[in-house]
Amino acid sequence: MYRLANIISTDVPLNLISEVAFSPDGALFAATHQRTDEVIIYSTQTRKPVRVFNNPAARLDYPHGILLTAKHLIVSSTHNATRPSTFTVYRLDDNSNTPVSYYSTPYTHLREAHSLALHNGILAVTYCQSATGPGAVVIYRFDDESGAIEGPVTKRELCFELYGEPKGVAFDPARKMAFVTYSTQKPMSGFQKYLHRAILARNVLQTAGFLAFLRHVFAKFTRLSHPGKRPPPALHNGIAMFAIDDSGEWSEQPVDILVREKFCRLENIAIVGDNAVLSDTINGEVHIHNLRHDPQLRAPALTVSEGLQLPHGAKLSPDEQVLLVTNYGLKNDRQVIYWQMPSSASRNALLVYDLVSH
Repeated sequence: MYRLANIISTDVPLNLISEVAFSPDGALFAATHQRTDEVIIYSTQTRKPVRVFNNPAARLDYPHGILLTAKHLIVSSTHNATRPSTFTVYRLDDNSNTPVSYYSTPYTHLREAHSLALHNGILAVTYCQSATGPGAVVIYRFDDESGAIEGPVTKRELCFELYGEPKGVAFDPARKMAFVTYSTQKPMSGFQKYLHRAILARNVLQTAGFLAFLRHVFAKFTRLSHPGKRPPPALHNGIAMFAIDDSGEWSEQPVDILVREKFCRLENIAIVGDNAVLSDTINGEVHIHNLRHDPQLRAPALTVSEGLQLPHGAKLSPDEQVLLVTNYGLKNDRQVIYWQMPSSASRNALLVYDLVSH
């Protein structure tokens, strides 16, 4: 079992700690802080910061997805979904914190590069928002010597029209598979919509001032006068499994779909050895499955819920001794998430769990 050992919190309201990543040797881990435009690298042994990447040198803007390689740090900036996500790559042996490469996807309709996974130079990225649909998975190539991202090589998009927004992505090299979690957001009732809008407007007034508040209200009113896409009629939650060949090419369609009948809004997935880690935001749990004994991920071997309120990113260390979970700590009422309202019962934080014997 995993027991909560450390809580790494932030004092900035709604500074969502989105994603986490371990270095290949497990000595370091890194986390993205959205609202402060920072990436912080910590020592796994001490749980203390050893390096901070921040602006203006780092050129971050709502950072979300993150990876640590042997030589580089890769970060996706989502720009609050106002334009296509960009990627900044930093050399770990360069103390200037200036990117060595900067990349923007040519698919201008895709938004919010949510999660990243890397295997044998193949970089997979989930985009959970799109101007035309729920999102896509795009595969690039990454050179860990130069820090350059090249491509795109492959895009898998149309299949997610049937499933939902792609969220997490992970490679399973032993089985030559790639796993992609997908989810939908539960539609709000009339009262929930008005409450959500009121909370958002209040936050704009408090943080940006009266003129920004007026612009926000005008923009919302204009948008409501021209309603956009309706939410999907079905609440899809599950995992799409793609076959990958030796060159890194993905199958055109998923070879299997692992559907979650219970609404759970899966966010992320990570695979280390035979263990697959899934974060279930709505139910406040992280599930650890054993792929060898349960390849269909039907029942978790372990469930972690201590201290969790809307868990988002979840990663296991390479030696499986440490579990990291980013805890959003947001209000969740009737399975609807209020993205602008913290829960009174929990704080936004990075939680560190240690493996302990029974």
